[in-house]
Amino acid sequence: MQPEETYIKVIIREFNKKLSSWGHSDTWTNNQFKVLEDLIYDKSHIRIHANTLKRFFQEHTPNPQLSTRNALCIFLGYAGYNDFVMRKTEQAPQADLPASSAAPSGHAGEVPGAEPRREVPAAGSKGVPSEARTPKRPSKWLWVALVALLAVVVAAFAWFGRGGAAEAAPDDVSLSVSVDKGVSPLTVTMEYDVPESILPGTTIEVMEANGDVVVSPLATSKGKKYATFVYPGLGYVRLKQGDKVLKELPIESRRRGWQVFVSEGYSRSVKNLPIDTMRAEGYLSLPVESVPQESRTDKLFVSYSYYSPELVDGDNFTVEARVRNSAMEGGMPCYDTMLYVFSGSKMHGFALNEDGYAYFKFISGDKSFTGDRHDFSFIKYDPNEWHTLRITVKDKHTTFFLDGSTLLETTYEEPLGMVDELTIRFKGCGAVDYVRLYDASMRPVFEENF
Repeated sequence: MQPEETYIKVIIREFNKKLSSWGHSDTWTNNQFKVLEDLIYDKSHIRIHANTLKRFFQEHTPNPQLSTRNALCIFLGYAGYNDFVMRKTEQAPQADLPASSAAPSGHAGEVPGAEPRREVPAAGSKGVPSEARTPKRPSKWLWVALVALLAVVVAAFAWFGRGGAAEAAPDDVSLSVSVDKGVSPLTVTMEYDVPESILPGTTIEVMEANGDVVVSPLATSKGKKYATFVYPGLGYVRLKQGDKVLKELPIESRRRGWQVFVSEGYSRSVKNLPIDTMRAEGYLSLPVESVPQESRTDKLFVSYSYYSPELVDGDNFTVEARVRNSAMEGGMPCYDTMLYVFSGSKMHGFALNEDGYAYFKFISGDKSFTGDRHDFSFIKYDPNEWHTLRITVKDKHTTFFLDGSTLLETTYEEPLGMVDELTIRFKGCGAVDYVRLYDASMRPVFEENF
């Protein structure tokens, strides 16, 4: 058996161990492969289609593409496929690889599929010529010369490959903003620091949510610039050297009150739609026909967000929302449903989906619990039915509820500050019946009955 086939078997075995709550990969459903597609992309930023994953795990596709192997190994915690192979090779094969390909007794440490090592008689043994007993080694000065020559060649290629100019690595530059979220029009102070060597051709690019772009060349290697984001939605500040993006920071310019955001998968391409496009049938839901055509894919996500600075203390509050994500509202398999409470860049929240316990996720400040590390199989969640999601936080102790039953409790350390945003997010359009926010004494802070 070739080593490639052996390592693929090990990858499948490690997936079955990591996702043991799903059952064996031979029994996984199409919905589970769709969930796995998103999970892998979330960690590796490489998208493998659910059908490709199904062929890999259930039809044992021979010789998958390197990008597929890289993504699978990154999800398992390795740097990539090469790192996976190196680490498995360094370990004892009997402990890591299938028994059918383990090294034979007496040859521990051999790589499966490699030519067996030959036993070499000890020096001085009968039948070993004297000239073979002590092989000559190259002079250490020869090795020094070869290493020095190699270093010169590498440096020359690097220099001429850049046209003889110095190039800054991302760690050599810095870009920060005074604020990354606020009410439109939002004025932002940008501070930058770049090496003098790359100053020519370096710019700061400001892109508004509507696509407008303003480019400003840098006159000094260190300083400040200012920009005002007029259009509500997601914009960006980018530090660029020519066409290369050195640093990028998202800027959220928001309206007070409700906004609807439509995105296609993990592309970060976000469109802000007016609230008056919603249905008026006793609950909030975006009609599918109002979704931009380019976003009408099986990776459609819709977020209903209420924004207002300093709503309530982020360490003492209760939020509750009644939601549904059925096909009738344009839900998409696996019908993800999420409730998030934001305090600047920190958050409380949880995400549920249909029959995808590995994708269940709970977040509270510096604490995070995911289904691939915890057993959430006891949660029986049918997105086609109305459910009440609730988060209660008291003195940094968080409790997550589903229909009045406790799902998880945790205590976190770092204070979250003031809550400024409530978001209910769906894969598909989903529906929201009501949202209610209370302070620590259960006094109403905000309520919306659709």
